[in-house]
Amino acid sequence: MSAAFKDNVKLAAAAILIAAGGFWFNMERYQKDRVATVIVRSVENVVSESSEPERLETTETRQDRNPAVSDY
Repeated sequence: MSAAFKDNVKLAAAAILIAAGGFWFNMERYQKDRVATVIVRSVENVVSESSEPERLETTETRQDRNPAVSDY
């Protein structure tokens, strides 16, 4: 009984480690893909906005947009 229980515990620990490793590997791949997507989107925004004139944001324009929202 004790030997079978120890074998089951080892098997469960191995299964958990394999599942955790697979999850970690997939999340690493997902994060790399996500970062690449954000970089591509930011480059696309720079290219599309480069033809528009720049508008500097000042304190007055922020308050004009929504006076109820504070920066603090």
